[in-house]
Amino acid sequence: MPLAGMKTLKISVKDAGEALTVKVRLKFPKPEPVHAPAHASDGTPLTGQQSGPDGGPDRGQDRGPAPGRPALRPRYKSLKKRMKRDFKDIGAALAAGFPPHPATAANFAADSRLMTTYRGKGDEHYPAYLAAVDAFEAAQASGDLEAMARHYRDLALCKKKCHADHA
Repeated sequence: MPLAGMKTLKISVKDAGEALTVKVRLKFPKPEPVHAPAHASDGTPLTGQQSGPDGGPDRGQDRGPAPGRPALRPRYKSLKKRMKRDFKDIGAALAAGFPPHPATAANFAADSRLMTTYRGKGDEHYPAYLAAVDAFEAAQASGDLEAMARHYRDLALCKKKCHADHA
């Protein structure tokens, strides 16, 4: 693949227990659009189009807390994305026959407990899920790979049940 004109290159390396995974992402500039310009000749947006803070169309996106205000807890969607990534990493390590990285497992457990503080997102499933998180942590503390894999599957089942009702 020719790299001429490349806009960005990202390389990420993850420690998945006793193995490393490497992900390479390349971005190239988008081709110029062929449609009519969105701005008049004097640079102002054409009638009917709202301009957002980045100069593009205003889509009403949630941009998080106002600058200078610390977020007490993350947005639910951000938390769930982070949990999804950690859960996938834990599963990949276990599937490869290695224990998950301790920091990844600890972050996942902490995020799981934080997730259960969001009301109306599956409250009836939280007790069973928290019990599965505790069991997974106990298995990880003991270093029992088989028990970790079993409790990982229990977590996956809890997740599946909850997401079937609330996703």
